[in-house]
Amino acid sequence: MNKTVNINEITNGATVDLGKLTPPRASLKHSNISEAQIEKLWDAVTDMEVPLREVTDFLQGLFMIAINLDEESASPIMTIAAKAKDLCIRLEEERGLCFHTLHKVKFGEKQTVADEVTA
Repeated sequence: MNKTVNINEITNGATVDLGKLTPPRASLKHSNISEAQIEKLWDAVTDMEVPLREVTDFLQGLFMIAINLDEESASPIMTIAAKAKDLCIRLEEERGLCFHTLHKVKFGEKQTVADEVTA
């Protein structure tokens, strides 16, 4: 699904005081966020996963190209790619936080597969 994602909508929606929400559907009557807004945020957060992975793959390709260049040419490309990859990692961490927060709002306190995975 290709659509523009406004990061402010995601962060504003994710910062709703979740401590005041009990079972999600029942508690929506008492919150400032509607089911439609939750759906919109859910779509935005889930739609971010593939593009972030694709950018990370693109950056890995830059690394592979750079290793075949002379050091003077490779160094700035590798620096840019490394910094961009770090930013992608941070974005994915934030996306994951939004995902898990919205998952609890949308589905309640059900455990996800990701919750069961430990490092």
